[in-house]
Amino acid sequence: MIFILKVLCFLLGLCVAVQVVGALMSLIDFWSCLRRHWPLAVRAIVVWCGLALVLTAILGDSYRIPYLWGIGAYFVFYPLSFFGGQLLIVRNRRLINEDQLPVEAKFHADESRFNKN
Repeated sequence: MIFILKVLCFLLGLCVAVQVVGALMSLIDFWSCLRRHWPLAVRAIVVWCGLALVLTAILGDSYRIPYLWGIGAYFVFYPLSFFGGQLLIVRNRRLINEDQLPVEAKFHADESRFNKN
């Protein structure tokens, strides 16, 4: 039973970390109209970071460690998944561009590879 509760604390840490990252990204989302929407962005950051700190303080010693591991795991996973996705897109840019061509252009592109006259 204690193992299940520790797994749930780890998952809770992951969920809170997702919301904290989303709150921090609201600054970028509202950048063009930040002058009007800064209270919304600041409120989201304060609420989610505050909730993360309150949960860290409330949880007991045996449950705090898995919770913090969940937060830390997401803050490691998020940049790795972002940069990994960017690498895949850069690597496959040629394939993506060929797939976006209209059907007739694909046919002519394939035909031009074989006709080297």
